[in-house]
Amino acid sequence: MTKKNHKNHISSRNKTRRKQAKKPFSTWRFLIKLGIQLLLLGIFLSSFFVLLVWLGMFGSLPGKEDLTNIENHTASEVFTSDGKLMGRYFIENRLTIGNKNISPHLINALIATEDSRFFEHKGIDYISLGRVLFKTMIARNKSQGGGSTISQQLARNLFPRTGNSMFDLTVNKVKETIIANRLEKIYNKDQILNLYLNTVSFGEEIFGIETASQRFFSKSAGDLYPYEAATLVGMLAANTAYSPRLYPEQSRKRRNIVLRRMAEQGWIDSGDYSKWINEPIHLNYRRIDHNTGIAPYFRDILQKELESYLKNNFEDSINLYTDGLRIYTSIESGIQAYADYAVLLQMNRLQKEFNEHWKNQSPWDESTGLFIETVRKSSRYQRLLADGHNENEIMHLLAKPISTLPGDPEGKAGKLSPLDSIRQSLLTLHAGFLAIDPATGYILAWVGGIDH
Repeated sequence: MTKKNHKNHISSRNKTRRKQAKKPFSTWRFLIKLGIQLLLLGIFLSSFFVLLVWLGMFGSLPGKEDLTNIENHTASEVFTSDGKLMGRYFIENRLTIGNKNISPHLINALIATEDSRFFEHKGIDYISLGRVLFKTMIARNKSQGGGSTISQQLARNLFPRTGNSMFDLTVNKVKETIIANRLEKIYNKDQILNLYLNTVSFGEEIFGIETASQRFFSKSAGDLYPYEAATLVGMLAANTAYSPRLYPEQSRKRRNIVLRRMAEQGWIDSGDYSKWINEPIHLNYRRIDHNTGIAPYFRDILQKELESYLKNNFEDSINLYTDGLRIYTSIESGIQAYADYAVLLQMNRLQKEFNEHWKNQSPWDESTGLFIETVRKSSRYQRLLADGHNENEIMHLLAKPISTLPGDPEGKAGKLSPLDSIRQSLLTLHAGFLAIDPATGYILAWVGGIDH
């Protein structure tokens, strides 16, 4: 090989080595380029998906008019002549109140726990979303909580989710984000807080902070202590699991987490925090429903009268169950309480005398008269009759034991048949009590039976 050829051979070998050395750098450039392309494709597809949701391809979204005219169902309340709450008529048991009637401790607890940057974002907290992505989804740290803002949670409360699949969840999250952004453009922050606190559910058919406060603490939402406010806000994470009535210890632990977050963000001082976390759950639980409260028999009659009055005078413009009416009656709470007590005392005595007199005997002949007529009027008899059974077949079916005695869930005392229930009801004495002002005709007290 000549000297010249030798040099050319060395030069060619060096070029080959340089090309080989450059290959790894070309591979990295390819991977980076591919990554950027995939990222851009992901951004494009995500944006296109959001656009489709925004256009209503996966279900319509509420517009400005819908969001401007949000009206929650509000219960109508019935009061005695001396201002005592007797009961409510409702579809959703909610009392709508303004922010001035809501304790600032409630609002502080809510922000500290659910959305610490509430006053800084426009409905979407991208920092919180990033936390969810990296800490909750990647690091599997479930203690970080969700990334939904108060505005997004309000959107979910107002327009409940549909479907349970992963795709449905994704669509719902995008919808909530769009609705939250629209809400922020229509309402200021104080209005959004008010809408949220009047909308949110606390379980037990309770909607809104005022109804919850009255149910668990027998006081208005404006009068709550910080640790009481923290208890109710703690329920928002899981209203059954953190119910102070059902699970007081779990509720206390959750309340203390809320108090800790309030202390960390400066809403309460460290001294109060140290004091309040040692407080047990102090409930003053009071349930007001169809069967409880003052004069339930009277409220039954009043309900029918009100429905008729509103229909005849206002047609469909006023709704007893959704429009938050305040109804004042002539019932006097003191006289009603005396009437209830008098009936209870007297009927207990009379029932005891009645039972001792008849012992194991029946005051009627079961083959005719009162017993048969009562059986025929029962809803179970009427259903079987409508199904085509004759009376003999019905009586045979009604004689079969199907349920246990009250207070005997294990059935140790034997099971009752529908006919046994009718026999028992006919052996139970009832009474009515009515007190009327003779000068005006106003009803002062009304007792319709021994137990509504």
